[in-house]
Amino acid sequence: MTTYKKIFLNKNLEYKKVKSNTVVTSEKVITESLGVWTIDGRDFSYSQFSDGEKTLFAYALFFFLHDINPNRSISNSIVIIDEPELHLHASAQIKLIESLSELLNKNGQLWITTHSIPIIASSKYNEIFLIKNGKIHSPSRKNPADVINELLNTDLYLLNLQSYLNSISSWMYTNFITQCFVDPDIISDSPPADPQIQLFKNIIKNKNNINALDFGAGHGRILKSFEEDISIFKKSFKEFDAFDIKAENSIKLLKLGYSNFYSNINELKESFYEVILVCNVLHEIPITQWVLTLNKLIKSLKNDGILL
Repeated sequence: MTTYKKIFLNKNLEYKKVKSNTVVTSEKVITESLGVWTIDGRDFSYSQFSDGEKTLFAYALFFFLHDINPNRSISNSIVIIDEPELHLHASAQIKLIESLSELLNKNGQLWITTHSIPIIASSKYNEIFLIKNGKIHSPSRKNPADVINELLNTDLYLLNLQSYLNSISSWMYTNFITQCFVDPDIISDSPPADPQIQLFKNIIKNKNNINALDFGAGHGRILKSFEEDISIFKKSFKEFDAFDIKAENSIKLLKLGYSNFYSNINELKESFYEVILVCNVLHEIPITQWVLTLNKLIKSLKNDGILL
């Protein structure tokens, strides 16, 4: 059941024991346990589900019961569903149809009536029947386009849809150009699985009592990532310094736990650091200063140091 819940609702369904009581007598041992179902860590409550979640939960239950009752297989059946897209977002609609089709395999059939463009778009042309003015039009290469045209009513809507889809790339390009003329955003926090953070932790995990520099520390997201790994932090670093061009960040960064703060690259000690981290920084430095900056950082490294 947990597997299907994950497939359809993309949530983990788990049973958690919250209370247990054991009574021992001369004849037997009685253990009573009380538990609750949780969904993604919160108490399971069907009444709080949205209509779409209730629909998907029902399908998850159906697939689960089908699995544990092998003599009740529907693989040779015709399954009929009216508008399976109701209350479901596009990806859930497609996942549902794919799962049902896989269950029915080659011997069964799935019949659905639908107004869902995502379902139609993910179907093969020889699977689509068009019903119009009381007549059934058999599958043909013309049907998918005719179905879309019927659902959107006129060519005007199709033109609007096409224009909208084309405008997305134009908007992204314009947004990118706009960002090029303003100061870059500074990232304050990172998720635990951030690959940059993981790479840094892998580099220093076998090192003890080292000197490290967070070059371009910003709001201190690198140091914040150690909040749950404080033992690693204390073992690994003798000094963990911060460099940032904005001197006003010094109070915040030192309060977070950095050992020292620098805003002038000439203040950095030579042959001092085992690791210097330069993360999401180069775009903030004029290209004409790259070589000078990197050479200065290399001088600040010990002979076996790492510029990451």
